[in-house]
Amino acid sequence: GLIVWEADGLSDTIIHQLGRVDANINKCVGQGHDGASVVSGHLNGVQKKIPQKTGAEVAYYVHCFCHRLNLVSFVRYLLITKHILNKTKFVFDILQKQQMI
Repeated sequence: GLIVWEADGLSDTIIHQLGRVDANINKCVGQGHDGASVVSGHLNGVQKKIPQKTGAEVAYYVHCFCHRLNLVSFVRYLLITKHILNKTKFVFDILQKQQMI
């Protein structure tokens, strides 16, 4: 089916998928999501909707640290890529100058 990318649609999808694998939502002790406001919002985010819709009040939200680690790795990758591109530009600039002389 169609996934709606807002808190109600996402929480319904999560609840549905947990039901498909016979996971008891009432035994859920936590939710780990990224920091997007649609999931992390304490008033209307997925973290709030799941307990409201299921009664699983012990399903506390925790920001997923894997996303933070991936971000650190991604930033490092970008810095390395920038360094390589700068070196490549430097070599091309030298080659271009040699051809103009």
